[in-house]
Parts: sequence; C-alpha cells; structure tokens
Amino acid sequence: MAAAEAARRVRQGEREAWQAAVAAARNAAEAYPLCYCLFRLAEVERSASAAAECLRLAEELGSATATDVRALVGSGRLRPEPTGSARPRPEPAGTVPLRLTVREREVLALVTEGRSNGQIATALFISPKTASVHVSNILAKLSVSSRTEAATTAHRLGLLATG
Repeated sequence: MAAAEAARRVRQGEREAWQAAVAAARNAAEAYPLCYCLFRLAEVERSASAAAECLRLAEELGSATATDVRALVGSGRLRPEPTGSARPRPEPAGTVPLRLTVREREVLALVTEGRSNGQIATALFISPKTASVHVSNILAKLSVSSRTEAATTAHRLGLLATG
C-alpha cells in the first residue's frame, strides 16, 4: 500500500500499484486495507465494478469509506465495466475476514465455554486484565456487545477449531 501511495503522490504507475495493493490486501485477508485499496483503484481506473465491491465491503465494515465511494460514483467519473470483465467476483456478503490473533482465538474458545476473565487468565497464564483486553478486542472485531453474542457468532462463523 505504501508503494501505491507513493505512486499516487507522483501520479505515475498508479493503476499497477493499486492493483498490486489490492492483491496484497486480499492475500493478507485484511478487510479495511482492501476496502481502501479498492477505493483508490476505482478512482484511478474509473472502474464501476471496483467501486461496487468497495462500497459493499465498506458498508459491511461500517467504514466511512462508503461515503467517499458514493461521492465518487455520484461524480459520474466511473466507466461501466465491459461485459465479460476479468475482474474477480467479490466475496458474498457476510464473509468479511476477521483477523483474530491466535491468542484471541484461544480466549474466544474459553469464552464460549462460559469462562470468566479470571478463569481465562489462569488457563492461559496471563493476567486477568490481559484476558479482559483480549475479550474486549474480540467483541469489537466480531461487532458484538456481549460474551454470549461472541460465542454465538463464533459458532455460526465456524471460528473455533473442532475436534
């Protein structure tokens, strides 16, 4: 993404740089950087399909980028995609990558068992405050407000290892 921003600054090689940044963000399964890179790619290519994918992702994420994409679309500067475009199809709705760390997945597994922060801390050899921070991060990443919702979401999305 840094190389794409540098290309944007000098207005040279922007298209290729943003295409590479989009590919890198996809490979890393990073939703927010992907959203931003798609926006910049749509801007450079004047691509309606990149803008549509970006808007869908921005709305799923609740990102302010959605407003920027709507403004870009409303400006009339986008070209319609030719039929049979080689652009990859966007992922279906509800498949926003969740970047939970290995430790957050361990904590989430214990949360689904109904464990308290103190019990999680003891099981993972961490402080209760650290366990609390992990739980807060998990709730934010899953966009839920309670441990019960986190457990339900984890099971629904298949975030927990089985077996």
